[in-house]
Amino acid sequence: MSLVRVHNVTVRFDDRLILRDVFFKLLKGDRVGFIGRNGGGKTTLL
Repeated sequence: MSLVRVHNVTVRFDDRLILRDVFFKLLKGDRVGFIGRNGGGKTTLL
């Protein structure tokens, strides 16, 4: 069973595409790190 599930998330600010079709799931005990450039959408996803 998933604790968190993200499916087909797309985020835009004005005409700028930040995230496109993001999918992931977190299970109990999972550890995740988000790595990417500045302005890449890491905080937006959270």
